[in-house]
Amino acid sequence: MSLFLFFILFISSCAILYNHFNENNAEKNNKLVNNDAKSEINVSHSDNLRFEYALVTDVIDGDTIILEDEESVRLIGINAPEKGMQHYNEAKEFLEILVLNQKVRLEKDLTNRDIYGRLLRYVFTSDIFVNFEMVKNGFANQYDYPPDVKYSSQLKEAEKLAEQKQLGVWEKSCFNLIKLTLNYDAKGNDEKNLNDEWVKISYSGEEDLNLNNWTIKDYGTSIYRFGKVILSKSQYVIVHSGRGTDQGNVLFWNSEKPIWNNKHDSIYLRDSLGNLVEFYSY
Repeated sequence: MSLFLFFILFISSCAILYNHFNENNAEKNNKLVNNDAKSEINVSHSDNLRFEYALVTDVIDGDTIILEDEESVRLIGINAPEKGMQHYNEAKEFLEILVLNQKVRLEKDLTNRDIYGRLLRYVFTSDIFVNFEMVKNGFANQYDYPPDVKYSSQLKEAEKLAEQKQLGVWEKSCFNLIKLTLNYDAKGNDEKNLNDEWVKISYSGEEDLNLNNWTIKDYGTSIYRFGKVILSKSQYVIVHSGRGTDQGNVLFWNSEKPIWNNKHDSIYLRDSLGNLVEFYSY
């Protein structure tokens, strides 16, 4: 082999080795960049990040979870039963099945945190929109949190399905012959005329009706629980939103602010077992 040919082959070999070395380093650097970015998403909860990924280490109830960095996350657009209410345990257990010890994708809407410091997020597993599943299976009610309403229409559709099938919180009570009347718009300033907001429950059954531990709930989280109230045929009880002393069939919520929204709200009347007696939305 001539010296010239040997020199050409040597230069070519060096070039090949140099290119291979650079490609390997570039691939390693790319992997490091990607891994760093992923790690940053896992630990950061910036207002500017729309999507995040994290491991769920605990479930508090049907709408609140805890992440591996101990951040608390409130699922947007839903309201699950509170502790002590019917379906609380079932809702918590169902959410555990969906997300506990799993890595989930968290999607932010417009607001990063609520007034309690919890992250506000839509939660997804690899193939499930968790907020949607909680409502569709009757373990939570749909609840708008303006301005965070990106999936409001989908969650409302999920609630219609649960209501039609009477699942979970939509399970119907055996009690009937009851009529609800709601005066949600008080005269003048609602804030100053709370007792002109009221709910009236009329009864037309033959046997006495015991309302003890029945509840009235609005679209949000306001709940009134009845004490020992007995209704006979053609009797009624009225619950005013403001302060006062209960007398016979006239009761008071003793709220410091209006309960019922003048533009849009819902009323849920539940029996002592937590089953739905009447529902009205406007």
